[in-house]
Formats: sequence, C-alpha cells, structure tokens
Amino acid sequence: MKRVINKILWLCFVAVVLTSCSKEEECDREDEDSPCYIGLNQGQFVRMELDGASWAATNKIGDMFFVISPYVETNTESGQVYHYIELVGLSSSASTGVTINFQLPPEKLTDPRGTYEVVADPRKHLQSNISTVMMYDVPVSGEGKYVSIFPGNLAEDAPLLADVGELVITDFELGKSSGDSPDRRIQRLKGTFSASTIYGMKDIGGATGEVRKIAKGEFSLINALYQ
Repeated sequence: MKRVINKILWLCFVAVVLTSCSKEEECDREDEDSPCYIGLNQGQFVRMELDGASWAATNKIGDMFFVISPYVETNTESGQVYHYIELVGLSSSASTGVTINFQLPPEKLTDPRGTYEVVADPRKHLQSNISTVMMYDVPVSGEGKYVSIFPGNLAEDAPLLADVGELVITDFELGKSSGDSPDRRIQRLKGTFSASTIYGMKDIGGATGEVRKIAKGEFSLINALYQ
C-alpha cells in the first residue's frame, strides 16, 4: 500500500513539473505541432457521480491530464513487464480530486483499449493489468483520502477480495513521432470508470471507517507532455 501511494505522489510531481515547463515555453497555441497547442486541451473532462452527487474536474489546463511512467517495471510474480499510468482530475475550487492508476503492458502502448479491473485486494498489486482509484479531499486538517484498496490486514491464505469496479479505455490517440525516434506517445485517453467501494484513509495511516461510491465516471484526457 505504501509503495502504491509513493508511486502516485511521484507521478503527480512529474506531471506538475512537465505541465509547468510546457507553459513556460514560447509556443503558438494555434499551431498543431506546438507543445501547448490549445486545440488538444479542448474537450478534456473528468466527471462522475460520487455518492450519488455529480462531480467534475475544473475545466482548465493543469487540472486534467495523465502521465505515463518512463520506467518499465516488472511483475514480481509473473515476470511480466508493464508501464505505470496515472489519470488525474482536479477540482481547484473545492480542493478535491480523483486519480486512477493502472498497469499497461508495453505491447499495448500503441493500442491501450481494454478493461482494467479496479481492485480492492492489496495482494492483487502483484499481478499485472490491475487498476486502483484514489479520491481525495484536502481540507485544513489534511485528511480525507479514499482508496479502492482494502485498508485492513489480510492473511496470505485468505480468499482474494472481489474487485470493486472497472476502468475501461474506449478510445485513444497517438501523437506524432519526435526526433529520430519512430515511437509515438499516447496523446489522448478516453474511457469510463467506477468503484463500488472506496475506503477513507488518514494521512498518517489507518482507516477512518468511512466508505464512498463512484459511479458513472468518464474521462477524456491529454498526456501531460502535450499540455
């Protein structure tokens, strides 16, 4: 659990740096080849029903994006390799947000469409192609995180907890190759998500005993490198 949270914080930091750097570059937002081409950012959204109420990320550059880890990681059980991807939607006015992270096999970098289970059992993080959801609220107290991973201790021989939702990548766009590299980065991701149960967590560890529900989630996001 600690490893997952640390990875989330690292990727958020990278995305913020990348987004900030792109804003400082001199560029033409009407030029499709420009790193801050505004046309790509039009139509971005992250929205859902949280406990039956509508929620949406703030509609401005920097509050919606996704990042792909440059590192290829190895599954400790199966030996399979994957890239770690995080989708981010923020609501600046309410200091809330949602992140979705999942593992994408290298062979799917050119076509990431598919279904990725939102898991509740921390032991499933040893498997590939799994995803988790973290919803957070940042009040003055600094508490209010919710995660799909069950916060309690589980015996190694206990039955696996059932998955609590799905992340479905329904559409995508690849960007243009750059320099001498023929590789094309994923430029946009679109899809849906849900989580029937997310558990309240304290910043210093431990569970609050609260649960929330995410339904009818959908997103269309641009890679932070393109913003």
